[in-house]
Amino acid sequence: MKRTRILFAIIVLLSLPAKTPAATFEYTVPDEETWTEDADLTGGDRLLINGPGLLELTGDNTVTGGTTITQGSVRLGSDTAFGTWPGNSWQTRRQGRVLVIGDATLIIDEDRTITNRIIIGDTSVFPPEDRTGSLTFDIDAGSTLTITGVKNTSTDPYRSAGGAISVNVSSPDALNFIGGGRLVLSDNYAANGGAASAMFDWYDTCSAILNFSSLSELTVSDNTALWCGGGLFAFSGGSAEVKLGNYLEFFDNKVLNSGWGGAIFAFSVNGTAEVTLGYDSVFAGNMAGHGGAIYADNSQLTLTDMTFVDNKADYGGAIYLMNSVVTMTDVTMTGNHARWGGAIYQIGGELTINSSELSSSMLTNNTATWGGAIYQSNGDLWLDAVTLTDNESTWGGGLYLASGTTTLTDHTKIFGNEARNSFGKAVVKAKNASLTINNNLHDEAVALYLDEIESFL
Repeated sequence: MKRTRILFAIIVLLSLPAKTPAATFEYTVPDEETWTEDADLTGGDRLLINGPGLLELTGDNTVTGGTTITQGSVRLGSDTAFGTWPGNSWQTRRQGRVLVIGDATLIIDEDRTITNRIIIGDTSVFPPEDRTGSLTFDIDAGSTLTITGVKNTSTDPYRSAGGAISVNVSSPDALNFIGGGRLVLSDNYAANGGAASAMFDWYDTCSAILNFSSLSELTVSDNTALWCGGGLFAFSGGSAEVKLGNYLEFFDNKVLNSGWGGAIFAFSVNGTAEVTLGYDSVFAGNMAGHGGAIYADNSQLTLTDMTFVDNKADYGGAIYLMNSVVTMTDVTMTGNHARWGGAIYQIGGELTINSSELSSSMLTNNTATWGGAIYQSNGDLWLDAVTLTDNESTWGGGLYLASGTTTLTDHTKIFGNEARNSFGKAVVKAKNASLTINNNLHDEAVALYLDEIESFL
């Protein structure tokens, strides 16, 4: 097939006993030049892209040896530019793999659907501080890149994390997005981080960073994890960060084995896990054992202008918080379900739910056995101008306060909730819990309203 120019395709034969020799297609594109490879690359071949110029891959490639990018830019001119992931077989894990060990850019200027596992940083390099690699997705405005169907069944502690994207470099610049386009991560699988992960060892001091903050639109749907983070997973002995932009959609992600964080899991062993989410986002239909949508441990979390609907868990239908500092503003939680905390389960830390001057946060139609909307055990809970209504549980239709300190302020409304055993339609307060009601307003239309409080002393 015709090429736009002659390529330096250096074929290196490898001697493999009793096997057909594999080959490496190596492209070293000079700076400020563009080469186009329109041939269909087949067989047990490996792509080695050295840049620093631009390589266009337009063929229907079926190579099984994977791709390594040391530097440069690659334009995806076909859905199979890097080959495809080999189903559920981890024994052929190089097939469909794209390993980035230098500064690279993927250019997507039209809708593309690929089945490739993107790995930033070589996990075989130790110590992990020495790993290199950064990848910029340049997705044109109006275009969508979909990564789907990657089933990472590895049991290796490092390689098992991250279905579609795995970040193994401790840098906020390891993952970048420009161009104004949309990214969809759907129907991927891994032990941790069904869609994407940033992971370091329990004893590492590196920062595990998943940075999607510069992305215009992100959809994470129908991904599965075996243990933690059905959608996104960030874990490290040092700090962990999940940075997300606006217009987020997390739909129908799940964790098996009663695991943690149906959509997002963030945990730092010795530092702080920071989760930053933009506005106008929806978490719907996610499922886990702990935190149907979000599990945050030793974290700082800010939620603004978000909707959580129909998420499910044993603990915290929408969110599970452990020793975390969390602020929620203009958040709607409805139809979530759990045994403990239909919407939120809190252990320790500080949880503040408030509103702007224009609209209030609402927790409605959530169901649980203990705490239809919120279950609190230790920590500080502050509700300011919050509406809890039409929630249902066996004990504490609105709130179940097992221990800790809770403050309810003006404009807070807790009404129309149901306790199936008639104990605490609004609030159940156990003997180790402290409840303070600050109501300084005299206008009943805007003052704090509770239809019933039950205290177990």
